[in-house]
Amino acid sequence: MADLDIGQTTTTNFSGSESKFSVGAEVPDSHRVEDGDTFWDYSNASTDLGYYMNIAEAHSSINALATYVTGQGFETDTMTGFNLEKINGSGEDSIHDILWNQVVMTESLGDAMAEIVRNDKGTLANLKPLWIGDMRSVWNKQGIIKHYVHIPSNKIFQPHQIFHTMRNRVANQVHGTSMFTALKKIIDLKAEALQDEGLIRHREMLGVLEVDTEDNTKIAAAINAVQTAYKKKEVLVTMKGVSELKDNPMTTKDRLSWMTYLDNLFYQSSGVPKAIVTSEGLTEAGGKVGFLTFQPFYTRKQVQLESDLWNQIAIKIKFNKPPQLGGMMNESEQKNTGQTSIQPKDTQVGVDRE
Repeated sequence: MADLDIGQTTTTNFSGSESKFSVGAEVPDSHRVEDGDTFWDYSNASTDLGYYMNIAEAHSSINALATYVTGQGFETDTMTGFNLEKINGSGEDSIHDILWNQVVMTESLGDAMAEIVRNDKGTLANLKPLWIGDMRSVWNKQGIIKHYVHIPSNKIFQPHQIFHTMRNRVANQVHGTSMFTALKKIIDLKAEALQDEGLIRHREMLGVLEVDTEDNTKIAAAINAVQTAYKKKEVLVTMKGVSELKDNPMTTKDRLSWMTYLDNLFYQSSGVPKAIVTSEGLTEAGGKVGFLTFQPFYTRKQVQLESDLWNQIAIKIKFNKPPQLGGMMNESEQKNTGQTSIQPKDTQVGVDRE
């Protein structure tokens, strides 16, 4: 009988099986006290703008967020409203265009700037959007912005001449944080999966060619016949028993599941629910919950932009809120069993600013 002494047990040694994943350490890009002034160029601006311009879900989600923040207009006193109506940015802009653009660029690049132009009386005359990639911010030893430099012209702007908004500035950083800083990996994986899927689908009709020969000349002839038929979109005719074209064994289920996962992960991580951009694949209840969770997010952006306008330009406005869900829930509660856990009082999320 076998010896079952527990003391004789041992363990395997899977060399290299331990996890190799680790999160890289981060140190904030802060002002350097010992070196005098700190200069910061926005060198990632072009790369981040490329993500905004070329990635569909990034483009639509940031646009949607900016629309929720500024799209319903704002309330202000008569005199301020009259002055803001005269602002035309680069010539054809309105104050609404400029503020919407400010939100889009802040979310995409981490920072956005606009030149504050005043008349001889000190009254705001214009607000001109600037390309952050052309700008340099200069910070003193105390971590306060000293001035800005427009690099191409070497023109110096004082802090009161630049409207500067930052996204998620943390610690004592001298810049904001682009939405894409944390999302690039997800976006790159999704783009790679889409590219691979396009290639697979393009070749899917070729299938698998089986040949009953080891003759390289005959194999090359068979390959050439298939390629020619594919290019000409003709029917392939071949000798029975010599070669056979079978269906491609690759399936799309797992690949599409991977892309769906990445898509959902993008919206979960961006802070902009998928329901704000599209209702595709969402239940009514799920869409409404997504909308409710989004309210504190865009409301914070509204409050932050209002504060920046007041602190930097002395413009006092209050953005109007987008349409709310209140009033919809009572009607739908009895009709949609998928939202029985949502009560009318749940629509009050504590951000009512009236």
